[in-house]
Amino acid sequence: MKRIIVFFCVVLMFVSLLSGCQKANIDNEDTNTSTSTSSSDQVVESNTIEESLTEKLIREIDGAYAEESKLPESSTTVGMVELADKYTQKWQQVADEYYIKILEYDGIITPNENYYSSEDLHTFVSNMKTNWEKYNQVQCENYLKTLQTIYGAGTVVGPIVADYEYEMQKEWALQLVGIYQQLYID
Repeated sequence: MKRIIVFFCVVLMFVSLLSGCQKANIDNEDTNTSTSTSSSDQVVESNTIEESLTEKLIREIDGAYAEESKLPESSTTVGMVELADKYTQKWQQVADEYYIKILEYDGIITPNENYYSSEDLHTFVSNMKTNWEKYNQVQCENYLKTLQTIYGAGTVVGPIVADYEYEMQKEWALQLVGIYQQLYID
């Protein structure tokens, strides 16, 4: 159990560190980008080449979510909830895809005192998924109850909870993507 906790903490530190480093590199590259390009299309194209997988997924899914939220049918309470549920499912698909990719990974050094095997990785990630599912369920239930306490039976509760579930699913999917990226799989 102690090995699992230590490994989980190390993975989270590396994901956080990588995210911070990628952000710093992107910020640095953005300041070094020349402004003498003849069209804005060239600037967008050069920035997307440097874009990480995480940033690409966020841009695509969050961007589509934001665009669709501007539609008239998304302005009703039911429309907002359905839209958030639709994009929560998109993040669920991303999470499932990268969870499977991590479980298929078989490239970690043979275990010794300092390293874990790919089988250990599979166990750790499976445990993370089980724990996350429990955590997510409890968090969402408690958030709903909190909002119901504050707003009663107000119509605002549904869209706020649906958006919260969307953000929770997005966070989980991005954690799995980050772990996958740490594996240096092509």
